[in-house]
Amino acid sequence: MAASIERRSDARRTKLKQEEDNLHHIVVSNICPIDRYYNVADRVLKAFEQRYEHCNAISAAAAAASEGKEEEVGFDDQVRVLDDAYIYARRYAMFISHVLPNHSYFKSSVPKYVGMRNDALVKLNAVVEKMEIIADIMDLQEHERELMEEQKLKERLRMEEELKKKQEEDALQEKLRRLMMFDSTDKEKKDDEENLPVIPPPSFEEFVQSHDTQPSAPPMADIPDENGQSSVSALNDSLPKPAVSVPLETSLSKSLSDWGLGGEQKPSTSPELPSKRLKINGEEIFVKDLTSRYNRNFTENRSKYLISVFMFNTFQGKYAAVSPERDSTNGCTVIAGMVAANHLTPPYGSPAISNSKVESIIDIDAPPILRKVRIKLGLDGNALIIPSDVNDFLVEKNLLHQDQFVGVSGGNILDDKHVEELLLLIENGDANENKSPSQKVKVAATFFFHEHVICLLKTYTSKGELRYELVDSLANRRLLQQSGSPMTAGSRIRCVNKESFKSALMWYATAKFSEANCDFIDRYSWDEGNCEFDPRVFQAFVWKEKTD
Repeated sequence: MAASIERRSDARRTKLKQEEDNLHHIVVSNICPIDRYYNVADRVLKAFEQRYEHCNAISAAAAAASEGKEEEVGFDDQVRVLDDAYIYARRYAMFISHVLPNHSYFKSSVPKYVGMRNDALVKLNAVVEKMEIIADIMDLQEHERELMEEQKLKERLRMEEELKKKQEEDALQEKLRRLMMFDSTDKEKKDDEENLPVIPPPSFEEFVQSHDTQPSAPPMADIPDENGQSSVSALNDSLPKPAVSVPLETSLSKSLSDWGLGGEQKPSTSPELPSKRLKINGEEIFVKDLTSRYNRNFTENRSKYLISVFMFNTFQGKYAAVSPERDSTNGCTVIAGMVAANHLTPPYGSPAISNSKVESIIDIDAPPILRKVRIKLGLDGNALIIPSDVNDFLVEKNLLHQDQFVGVSGGNILDDKHVEELLLLIENGDANENKSPSQKVKVAATFFFHEHVICLLKTYTSKGELRYELVDSLANRRLLQQSGSPMTAGSRIRCVNKESFKSALMWYATAKFSEANCDFIDRYSWDEGNCEFDPRVFQAFVWKEKTD
């Protein structure tokens, strides 16, 4: 196989790819309609096309500038715009070719989804062709950069050579100046000596008297005085000190210390950028700490009997390998919808759905409906189904009724306001948040979060006492560890009041966050415009029982 030919812009494009790969990886959610992801892709495509057109405009302006018709366009500006265009083109290409195919509906055979997929693939081919054009222009820019660097190098060498010659000339001039000064001084000295008056030699008596001097004293010995102080030291201390003292640590030694080369000092490293902490009721806290707090609250509420946990004898997908007709794998959307429908089944005032009925829905009732919905939507055998499609099917089959629908709630699970809106819908069974329930009405909500759906229930005991519940068809690792159960099983969490219900819901949600999720949340603020890619996003459809 022939080796690929190296291009001048390979290193530049590799650097751009690496910078992109270091960003947060995008993950699509199968419970979010694929239409919304196609809309996001179109936004990226639009951003690319704007920058691609800008590239063309800059290229035209640069050509005109070379002919002296317009003001010259900066080379760095040309490079920046082209890099931006390449980045957006690659984002679109990677999203359509690698990320979006992970969505269950991408390969759907339904004409609506086939048309959306084909349209995106046509756009993808056009973008790939333009990326090749961008790469060609990058090659030309890198060639131009090389020529510019060569010219700069030549200019620098020329200037260095000129500077060297000038320094040599200056040094020669200095030598000549000093030589001429020496000759002038020597001549003046000789002239002065010639003009000195003649002094007669001294008499013998004068000569003897002038040389009759005392011998010099020997050096002072460093003998300590009675106080133990050196006499020389005392003398030195008595001498006047210079006005400015020179520190032992010179500028050079200080620089070595800063570089980690002075003594035992270690080189300093740039600290990592601090993560942003969430603000919960005015308190700043990291997500991991918040998760631990909700875990403690859940455990405390269980010990106070404010929360009770019941394990089912089955779980979603239990019969996948044994009995395919009873396989409910990835059927949480249908299971939660059917639990809600059965919980609200007439007559009014009937007891809450039983554990045995939930188990029957998981293993018997849901599988055939799952197959029908997937066939209708042209989905693969184990594909997750979007909640709204399940709701439409259940309404169509009269398992749920449109007049039972209360409303939809969603947003950021870590935003107390968003969570309270959901809890009020469940508590009141009405979209009017100021309206208190006049009757003891059962309510059910399908809660969608992190690729999974559970059912939230509001019910009453035989004594008329209010209860809230979380019904999960999948096994919960934390619950199994706490209960010491050796088997995999779904669960039912019952709460005696709204406060413990909220505690259980937040315990369930925060336990879903992975390390990558926590890092993302700590660093990025919630953005409604990009909630499809945010691990905090949740959605719930709320229904109530008929009272007539």
